Amino acid sequence: MIDIYMRQIKDAIVRPFLELVKRQKFSPNYITVASGVLGLIGVALSANDSRILAFVFYVLGRIMDGLDGAYARLTEQTSDFGGYFDIIVDFTIYGLIPLGVTAAHPDYTAWVLLVFLEVTFFVNAAGLFFLSALIEKNESAKKAYKDKKEVTTLKMPPALIEGTESLILFGFIICLPEI
Repeated sequence: MIDIYMRQIKDAIVRPFLELVKRQKFSPNYITVASGVLGLIGVALSANDSRILAFVFYVLGRIMDGLDGAYARLTEQTSDFGGYFDIIVDFTIYGLIPLGVTAAHPDYTAWVLLVFLEVTFFVNAAGLFFLSALIEKNESAKKAYKDKKEVTTLKMPPALIEGTESLILFGFIICLPEI
């Protein structure tokens, strides 16, 4: 919901760092892989109920996730594959973090809540991506979203929970699973 504003702030903050990294001339997909690996470490630590470390690795993964697109734009390496790969890695981590936390606290209620959460993820993702495809297909809708300040590979309508809100939500899930 607030990512379109947060992305501009984040890009301004990380630009000096990315200018230094730019000299290395590597693919932004390497940053995406690093974000996924850090996220998977966070999942494993969550399953072991190592809350602080799990949170640290999850946040590091999300920071790396925020860098790949900015780096791709800065180095003019944006691609449809990069955007696709990024979203697949993101959704993999989003789906696995609650599973890791639930594995550390396995009771019937936790598993039922996990299933409910995963179904809401699935329905939300299906709805958002189908709506994005319809927008892409419809010229007037495409123009309306093109006029927005979005810089990502695929123009998606604002959602109730996007990257910033997910960071906060998953931070609570990892650190305070009892709630």
